[in-house]
Amino acid sequence: MKRHLLLLLVALLPILANAYDAKIDGIYYDFSGDEAIVTYESEGFNSYSGTVAIPESVTYSGKTYRVTSIREYAFYGCSSLSSVTILEGVTSIGDMAFYECSSLTSITIPESVTSIGDYAFNGTAWYDNLPDGLLYAGKVAYKYMGAMPDGTEITLKDGTSQIADYAFRDCSSLTSITIPSSVTSISRGAFSGCTGLTSITIPNSVTSIGDGTFYNCTSLRSINIPESVTSIGDKVFQDCNKLSSVIINCPIVGSWFSHKSSITEFFLGKNVTNIEENAFSDCSGLTTVTIGSSVTTIGDDAFENCYRLTTIYCLNPVPPTCAGLETFVCGNKYVRDIYDVYNYATLHVPMGSKEAYSSAYEWRYFNKIKEDMEMNGQMYYTTLSVNQAGDGYVKHYVKADEPYTLFIGSEVGMRINTVMFNGEDVTDRLVDGYYTTPVITRPSKIFVSFELDPDGISYTPADDNLHVYGTEGSLYVSGLAEPQGMSVYTLDGKLTSTQTIEGDTKLKLNEGIYIIKVGERTFKVQL
Repeated sequence: MKRHLLLLLVALLPILANAYDAKIDGIYYDFSGDEAIVTYESEGFNSYSGTVAIPESVTYSGKTYRVTSIREYAFYGCSSLSSVTILEGVTSIGDMAFYECSSLTSITIPESVTSIGDYAFNGTAWYDNLPDGLLYAGKVAYKYMGAMPDGTEITLKDGTSQIADYAFRDCSSLTSITIPSSVTSISRGAFSGCTGLTSITIPNSVTSIGDGTFYNCTSLRSINIPESVTSIGDKVFQDCNKLSSVIINCPIVGSWFSHKSSITEFFLGKNVTNIEENAFSDCSGLTTVTIGSSVTTIGDDAFENCYRLTTIYCLNPVPPTCAGLETFVCGNKYVRDIYDVYNYATLHVPMGSKEAYSSAYEWRYFNKIKEDMEMNGQMYYTTLSVNQAGDGYVKHYVKADEPYTLFIGSEVGMRINTVMFNGEDVTDRLVDGYYTTPVITRPSKIFVSFELDPDGISYTPADDNLHVYGTEGSLYVSGLAEPQGMSVYTLDGKLTSTQTIEGDTKLKLNEGIYIIKVGERTFKVQL
């Protein structure tokens, strides 16, 4: 019996010894044709440590092989591995390749890499040497960027076609991401748990958004869903409790936003044709909704229990068909009676269509139908919000597809410093305190900041390049020619921060009004 066992062990030795084809300069390889694949020493055991450099090619037994891939689990659990350099030629990194490499702080990945497996960097400390967007092709590593520095902004590389499952899951420091027009799908959970993400623009190339894509994005305030999107998964916006402004242009609106108490305004664009049942039910914070000119049907309970809804713009001259009186109904648990939206909300309809709405079964119950929107092709009213430090938001209802001119006033002793229109600096376009917008095609925002004017009232911007303004929870300073000290005070004079700044600076702040001192100049900014 002992002899048989010894023979079995001897028979197994070649198998254990050949878990890899060759070890060259401390790296284990398998060979296939003319290609070399980086692998592990043996399954369940790895001894890589310190610094590892993966070459473009290796030579073994007189033959040269191109290094093209890193096998799944290749560096799994190498807790002493600190740095990895991958040279050009490698195209794929397998599932869990660097899983739980807890000391890995630096990795350089070439542009030849087009595919990264699931969980490839989970449990690592890596965030240095982030390559320019190439990580987002193929399957992207789950939580691989969890240790990003605060305020990280990412631009995905043009040519990326998919943002994969859980690509940026729990990247809490991610504040901004630019998605190129080559992306066609955003997979499930891609941005779930990105609690620092405040807004995102989805390009018109995207056709599908997966389950839970923005789950628990607790700072997300606005979203624009383009007409190209034809599929949206479940729980996409669950727990997005600060989401307030939504623009929807995709053809069918499902129940993705139900129970979102934080949403105050919906804009359903010209490409929306159908609003499904319960689409916006229990959006208890919703005050304004614009229903596009192409909407023909509205499902059962679509706006059920939206008991703060006071303004409805319906842009279709032909009243959409509703499932019944329950479309806008509110339950008895609320303060007002069951038909309160019909009693208290104002329904705005196109010129010449009031009679049609007044006789349509589902719409005639509105006590206030106002015929005040001149419909002519794509003409309709939308909103423009002006945020002036000290005065908060002032909303103007303006015609879309037209420019709009407004006067920006200033408090005594203050003068205009910076005017931003939808994120663009338009300060130099003011004429005697008046600003004329470009053609407005969507709900828009203007942010205005002021600075102390020792010479009295002035509507002319200061004659230099220093701009200070606040938007979406961040303070921005730009145009400094040399380093300056900056102090931030609350309105009651409490100093909240002080630092030396240079060039362009971004500082995250809570919402409110602040007094900002940069060098010898003082500004008033509202976030």
